[in-house]
Amino acid sequence: MIYLITSFLWLIAPKITIFNLPGYTQGIRLEDIFFIFILIHWFFLNNRIKYKIKFPIIGGTSGLILIAYILFFEIISIFYLKSPSSNLIFGMRWAEYLIMGSFIFHSAILYTKYYIKLIKFYIIFNLIFSIIFILKYGLNYRYSGLTEGPWEICSVLTFLYMGLYKYIESKERVIFFCAVFFVCIASQARIQLISLVPIIILLFNINIKKLALFVPVVILFYYGISNEILTLIRFDSFSIDSINNLITILIEGGRDLKWEDVSKTADVDSSTLSRLIIWLSFIYPWIDAGLYGILFGIGAGTGGVVVDGFYIRLITEFGIVGILFFIKWILKIIDNYEDLKINHTIILIFSIISLTNDPITSQRIFSSFVLAVSLNKKFKLNNNFHFKRVVYV
Repeated sequence: MIYLITSFLWLIAPKITIFNLPGYTQGIRLEDIFFIFILIHWFFLNNRIKYKIKFPIIGGTSGLILIAYILFFEIISIFYLKSPSSNLIFGMRWAEYLIMGSFIFHSAILYTKYYIKLIKFYIIFNLIFSIIFILKYGLNYRYSGLTEGPWEICSVLTFLYMGLYKYIESKERVIFFCAVFFVCIASQARIQLISLVPIIILLFNINIKKLALFVPVVILFYYGISNEILTLIRFDSFSIDSINNLITILIEGGRDLKWEDVSKTADVDSSTLSRLIIWLSFIYPWIDAGLYGILFGIGAGTGGVVVDGFYIRLITEFGIVGILFFIKWILKIIDNYEDLKINHTIILIFSIISLTNDPITSQRIFSSFVLAVSLNKKFKLNNNFHFKRVVYV
């Protein structure tokens, strides 16, 4: 049960920094302590049982190759591109998350029924507290739950719902979807709300013909009865004038554009503007690196810890070669599904969220993604991850 308890605490624990690391913004957090604890437990367990457990890293050989690639080119970027040496900490974060993802993967297979109960509880817990939050503060503030990130809590619940999906009946599926949808409204997470569309298609078995009817209904909802709600969750900020203003600011500001210089600009969506400024801090060093940057990237972490757009991280920090290794790794994780529709839905959700968030280096989103994948896999262990059920687990 140690893996069940620790991995779920890893997923839901609040962001508490134990102590800071020089040159690195996140420091050592509570989840790092959980990780060290479970790694030590695994090490001693491996020396006490008959069947030795291979060193766990999700995706097996593909995961090991990806980590080796990240660490190698981080070291190269430190010497060749004069990147900060603290970037190595970011590579170690990747390794930590992939190893912990393996523990989550395994514990979910061993303790499926407990995870289903915990997921149900966590969704209901957030529904209740989001209702209390709205009653107290209205929709002028964004609900963020224990994750301390509005977009994060919505992403986590969305993936947890996909992990729950095949274990509940159709009525429960609708009820829990409505709960997740309400929390996303409370969190005002726009991309995450869009990522719920593939679930709606799955939930109501919408085919091409039904989709032709579904799209006009969505358009009607957008321009008609939902105008006030759309204003509250900030979808209305994407007007033509707002987009033109964004383009003008980016062109005129150029490489020296700073958030503090334009943070109070009127008629511009502030979160979109801040995200674009962050992206430029990744894109300019990548351009400066020339052909080397295109092929191998500028090194994971060089652009920064926060990117708010995973595709930008992949292109700029990994390069073409790194992207190929990443794709091979992610395909290894998501194979062997019982239901291809669920497989496609999870991939679509991941792809949509990646537009404005980083589902891999955001520890809670990655954990919930792995949990969704493992709960929906066939109940047989992958060739690259042998783990025996033993008394000490």
